[in-house]
Amino acid sequence: MNESRTTHMRQELQDVPMTPTGYRNFLSNHKKDMHLPTLASFFNDYLASHPDLTVPEIIRRSNLSGNYAHQILNGHRKHPSKYKLLALCIGAGMDIIETRRALQYAGCPALYDKDTVDAAIIICINHGCNNIINVQNFLMENDVKDPF
Repeated sequence: MNESRTTHMRQELQDVPMTPTGYRNFLSNHKKDMHLPTLASFFNDYLASHPDLTVPEIIRRSNLSGNYAHQILNGHRKHPSKYKLLALCIGAGMDIIETRRALQYAGCPALYDKDTVDAAIIICINHGCNNIINVQNFLMENDVKDPF
């Protein structure tokens, strides 16, 4: 679902009456919208929109084991740990919006701006880090515990 459609739904939800009929009507009007993609389908769409990116390159840059990364990418590991998934997102060169979406689809805790570790990771993502080693170096330079 695209972001403008989500924004429209969010606004519409403010006006839905708190009644069974109001709720059912909302669901009926948005039946095709009421689903979250799987993490694997999200990564497949991401890879399709980045044809120059390869799975081996993402795995190398994420510093994850190939087996673990493939389990995430092929849908066998639907709920990886937050920081393993972040490593894969960073290795894929995802921006902060894409990264937050991947965490959401996996059911992982969100990146929290007030957490020192998460704040450092957000800074790295916002500056285009696409290699987990660079992120780990930034964490070490700033005396931040490495969660990877």
